[in-house]
This record gives sequence, structure tokens and C-alpha cells, in this order.
Amino acid sequence: MFKKYFIFLSILVYTTLSYAQKKDKSEADKVYAKELFVNQNYKKALNEYILLLKTDSTNLTYKHNIALCYINLNIEKLQAIKLLESIIRQPKYDPNACYDLALVYHRMNRFEDAIKYYRIFIALINNKDKNYIPATRQIEMCENAKILIEKPINISFESLGNEINTMGPDFRPFISSDENFLVFTSKRPGNIGSLIEFDGFNTADIFSCNYENRWGKPKRLPTIINSPLSEDCTGLTADGNTLVIHYDNEKFMGDIMVSDLKGKSFLRPLNASPVINSDKVESAACLTPDKQTMFFASNREGGEGAKDLYYSRKLPSGDWSEAINLGSNINTLYDENFPYISTDGETLYFCSVGHNSMGGYDIFKAKWDKDAYTFSKPENLGFPLNTSDDERTISFTKSGRYAYMDAIKKDGMGESDIYKITFNDIPPAYTIVSGKISLGDTTLSEISTIDTSLISENIKITVIDKKTKLPIGKFLPNKISAKYLVILLPGEYIFKFEGKNINDLEFELNIPDRESTEKELYKDILLTQNKL
Repeated sequence: MFKKYFIFLSILVYTTLSYAQKKDKSEADKVYAKELFVNQNYKKALNEYILLLKTDSTNLTYKHNIALCYINLNIEKLQAIKLLESIIRQPKYDPNACYDLALVYHRMNRFEDAIKYYRIFIALINNKDKNYIPATRQIEMCENAKILIEKPINISFESLGNEINTMGPDFRPFISSDENFLVFTSKRPGNIGSLIEFDGFNTADIFSCNYENRWGKPKRLPTIINSPLSEDCTGLTADGNTLVIHYDNEKFMGDIMVSDLKGKSFLRPLNASPVINSDKVESAACLTPDKQTMFFASNREGGEGAKDLYYSRKLPSGDWSEAINLGSNINTLYDENFPYISTDGETLYFCSVGHNSMGGYDIFKAKWDKDAYTFSKPENLGFPLNTSDDERTISFTKSGRYAYMDAIKKDGMGESDIYKITFNDIPPAYTIVSGKISLGDTTLSEISTIDTSLISENIKITVIDKKTKLPIGKFLPNKISAKYLVILLPGEYIFKFEGKNINDLEFELNIPDRESTEKELYKDILLTQNKL
């Protein structure tokens, strides 16, 4: 085990140092470019290969690698197509150029073009497809995607903005059931140790933030959680009190750790269990709301595919039971990863390259029979939540109307950003706005003892939708108590109080579209008489 850690650290240090060796940025260096490319630092590799192509404009390897950089950086798709098409017009070329051309069309939702080039690739390779996702499987995904895109689900995306997102990758958000606490992983500049990962970004740290009328500034979790190497949040219990972490650092490589909240800080993480962590890679895990069952992903031997989902139950002794594979209903020949349990403990969410994925990892759900430990047939969450690219994690609030996930979008800040998803077919909660209307001077201490019936007979209340400027209703106070009550959906509103010989009063009220523990808002109203 020590040897594995040593090799990992040596590679990281070597890569960081070797990246720094090149001093002349205008000098074309094919060895340096290849090193960057192999280590998946596509941003820097792209710049190097562009320089190299200027010195040898017909070099097919340079063109191919530039196209792959564009694909992996999710930019310049049309330019990638142009490069790959120029390659496959040559008498001899790497057949993988056809596969990669098909992949670009696939991600652009040009499925017929994608299928065409996947089939050309299959004909060229003579059953020697070594791609992570074989072309035959990619064709199946294209067919799945055509069906799913025809029936999009009714959702909306809202970026959490520059309060949360940065120019670097921000990903794997997990929300508490009340939507007031968020944890996520980020490769932003300034992370602990300031080490550069193979992909050219900082090593990953875990952050958290709280919601109080708006999201507060994210805080990096302390050094008992984060280290100079990589930590990745993979789960948060519904109460927000237990964090599940995947570690790749000098102490733990490919292992799951658990940290409990005490006061305002998370404690030092503990090994989830020797039953859960093996000599293979455990890439993600989550705990059920009652914290009695852990679901996790592992590439240990004996599974259905390369990476499968397992579960382990907590025994009366406090130990964890033997890990059990979730079986072929959930696991496929392809990878399954990032299990997540709904806040009511009845639905398993996970990502998979199998089932009816429309491309790469898609997110699926399956109903969980907690007594029999069986699951319904997995259901694709649908387009546009899932795309022809990779979607890996999702985290829901209590009502199921709101969820959080990361995505790469044109309007994003840089790499992957964190978004709030609203499932519009799940109705939002109503909020009751109420209070007492009084007549008097400008302070509540000088309220008149005037008969409330004069208020209820005289005052008219109009509620206006601020965005449309249209009234949504007119209301009257209670005849006996002079209290008013209005029931509203989330939105921005203008309240107007008007009456004979009364100075009009107007105020704005914003009811956010989010999980709310406050279903009733109280606002007493003091009106003044017009003495003119």
C-alpha cells in the first residue's frame, strides 16, 4: 500500500516539476506537449500543439491531439470537427479519428452524423475497439438520446453565481434537506498546498457555505479535512451533519472517510470501515438519512462491470456488515458511480454509463424497498438534466422540487459550475402572508383605537406581480379583527393598501422559490389618515 502512495506522490511531484521546466513559451516542444496531453492537462497541451502545428502544418498527430483537447475542454466543437474531417480525408490515418469525430457530433446532439462515423470506425478496426466506451455502445446511446430528447422534462437551471462558482472547476454539490447548508468540491486557485494536478488545475479541496437570505461566502474546510492533495465530497446526510469524503492523498488513496459535525466544525475524518475500503478504489459513497446503511462504488473483483455499487449495513455492535453487490438490476457491464439516497430514504440515485444513458454518465433513480433491499428498474432522469456528456451527481432538498448539481454550460464562469435545478412539475409550497392593519400616526406606539370595522370597510388590498405588473388579486381585511391574509406562491410582489381618507401604503415582498421552513410571514401594517 505504501508503494502505491509513493508512486502517486512521485508522479504528482514529477508532473508539477516537469511542467515548470519549460521556460520559452514560444518554443515548440513535442515531448513537453505529449507529456501534458498524456497527463490530461488539455489546456496547456492545446497551446503546445498549436505551436507545433505551425512548424508542421500537415502533421496528423498534432491535428488529432488538438481536436481531442477541444473535445475534452468542451470548447471549439466546430473547429474539432474541421480538424478531424481533414484527418480522415487522408489515405492513411488513425481510425480513432472517426470515433472522435463521431463523439463530437454525439455531444452536439447530431446523432445521425455520430452514428455514421461510429459505424465507419467499427468497420475500420476489425473488432479491436479499445475505447473506454465502445462504438457499439455509443450507437446505443445515440438511439437512447433521440428518444429522451423528444420528451424533455420540465426543469429550470439557476447558476449559483460568482458567490460560489469560480473560473476553475466547481463540482459535486450536496445540499441539506432544508436547503440551508451546501458542501462542494473545487479546484479553484489558492487551495491548500497550491499544487497543480495533472489536468493543470489545483488539487481539489472541499468547501461549505450557509444560506441566510442569500448564499454566504464559501469557506474551505479546515486542514483536518483538506490536505495539499485531493479531497472530494461524495455525500452529505439529509441533516447536514455527516460528510462522506473520497480521499486521494498521502495517507489514503481511493478510500472513503466519514466526518461528523460538532458545533460549527467537522471533526477529523475516520475510515468508513475496512469492509468498505479495500485494496481497490472506492470512488464514492453516501449514508442513508438514518445513517444505518452506506452505499458505495468500488472496482473490487466479483462485480458486474468495472465499477459497481454496493451496500453495507451497520450492525448492533457498531461494525459494518459484509459489503453486498446491488446486483444486475442496478449494476451493468459499464461503470456505476456516485450513489445518493433521497431525504426520505426511499429512492436511490446514481450515475451510470449503462442502462439507457444518452451519452457518458447519466443520472438514474430507482425506488428502494428497504426491507428486502431490492430496487425497481432504474429510470433515466431525462433531458436536459442529462445530456450526451457526463452527469455524475445530484442532491435533493426535502420536497424533491429542488436539486443541486454541476454542469458545463455556455453561460458558465469557466469549467464546471454549480447549479440549482427546479423541477417545475412539482408544485412549490404556498406561503401565507398575514398581519394586522392599524390606523394611527407614524409610529406603532401612537396607534389609534379607532373601531376596526372602519378599517375593514374602508381598506382595499391589491397584490401585484412585480415582473408582469399585473394584479394577481384584490383582498379585504377581516371585518372583526382587521387582519389580512394572502396566500402566495414564490415570486416578487407589490402590496398596495388603499382607502378613503387614507394615505396609500406600498411595499415589496420577495418569496424565494426554495425549500422553506417558514410557511407563514407576518407583517403588521400601520396606515395613516389623510387629514387634508
